[in-house]
Amino acid sequence: MTDQKKKKKRRRYRLVLPSQNTAWLKEHPEEAEKIRNRKKRRSHRHLSWKAWVIFATAAAIALAILIPRIADDSKLKGLGYSKPAISAIRKDKLVKTILDNGWYSEYLDQSFKDGTVNTDYLQLYTTVTSAHSDVITALDNRDFLLYGRLLDKGYTVSQAVRIFGSLHFWEITPLLVFDYQADDQRYIDDCVSHRDVNSTSHFELSGSYYTYYGDTKPVENPSEISMLVNKTYYLDASYIPADITDLSSYYAASGRQLAGVAASALQSWCEAGRTVGVTFYAASAYRSYESQETLYKNYVTSMGQTAADAASARAGFSEHQTGFTVDVAATNEDDKEEPFG
Repeated sequence: MTDQKKKKKRRRYRLVLPSQNTAWLKEHPEEAEKIRNRKKRRSHRHLSWKAWVIFATAAAIALAILIPRIADDSKLKGLGYSKPAISAIRKDKLVKTILDNGWYSEYLDQSFKDGTVNTDYLQLYTTVTSAHSDVITALDNRDFLLYGRLLDKGYTVSQAVRIFGSLHFWEITPLLVFDYQADDQRYIDDCVSHRDVNSTSHFELSGSYYTYYGDTKPVENPSEISMLVNKTYYLDASYIPADITDLSSYYAASGRQLAGVAASALQSWCEAGRTVGVTFYAASAYRSYESQETLYKNYVTSMGQTAADAASARAGFSEHQTGFTVDVAATNEDDKEEPFG
């Protein structure tokens, strides 16, 4: 024999767990049931893990939505908005618009809270502040209409907002008749400097803001009683009121006419005056385009065009052609010269 030791053969053993021993499981059904239950619990734990992943994902998405929302709410609160107003702003989807422009006033906040805000005029609401309380304390449909007319006239939003924040309603309305004022601050300063003499019944300014026939336009709504006719807006030669009506000599000089609704209103007004001992008569009423043309030419001949433009109106630019305008006198004598308009 050699000196080398013989290597011992290693014995290998296989451990068979009861749960893997089919024969044993059959012999021990109670233990088999326990093993099956443990497997079910492991399966449930596996499903719970998936649920946690889903929950965590949903939470991450919710935070991604909520964090910007919370930040925006904080910014709105920083501007001064109350919680109810912020909720209304969110409902109207105006968060970005308001934050981008920095719009806020206590009046705007209150209007959001009570649900009366007109979202088409948000910036206009910022003019209603304690600093401007001497000229404006609230907004209504008249203000929205006037604001829109200023924009139609050519004023920018910033100009219109500045005008509303500086002037009374009755100080703003002349701008609809005056020429567009590129330097609106000049007009504002002129109005402010005349507040000691101006009122809703008297209005004067130092500057000149209107050029006769400078930028003429056709009347936009000649079929409506609200049409505006002046030395800017004109009617064409073919316009005649649809329901022209002869006036009774009891209320007018001979041969006078008005549109039906104006004739009825004049009659009611004259009768009301008579009940208190005051008589009125229509000295001048509807005039055709041709009649106005003749009248204006007579003025030009007698006093020159500059004076004629101040005293009368060119054909098409007279309110008398609408059939809604009347000049009154204390007697029913025919006013041959018809000195107005």
